Formats: sequence, structure tokens, C-alpha cells
Amino acid sequence: MNSGLLLLVGIVLLLLGLAMLAGWFDWLLRVGGVILVVIGVIGIIIGLVNVFGGRNRSTGRF
Repeated sequence: MNSGLLLLVGIVLLLLGLAMLAGWFDWLLRVGGVILVVIGVIGIIIGLVNVFGGRNRSTGRF
């Protein structure tokens, strides 16, 4: 997966998760919001490491 795409997906998931936690959606989705925030943060971290670290791990699966 392209690291830039992974970074973008991470940001989108983070924003969706924060929207869920803010109560914009049903409160039952807060668990899903927490999961999305965690996945989003991990995706952003991996994306930033790949972009700024200059490592080309095409075989790396997460």
C-alpha cells in the first residue's frame, strides 16, 4: 500500500472516530469510534514513518 494513501486513510479514520466520540453519531458507535481513532493514529504513524523515514517496505504488511 502506498504510504501516502495509508497516511490519508489514517487521517480520515481519525476524523471519523473523533466525530463518533463527539457524539455526532449514535452513542452506541463510541466503541467503534475508539477503534477507528486507534487505527487512524497507527495508520498516520506508519504513514509518517514511511514518508519521512525513506524506507521502502513494499512487502511490509500491517
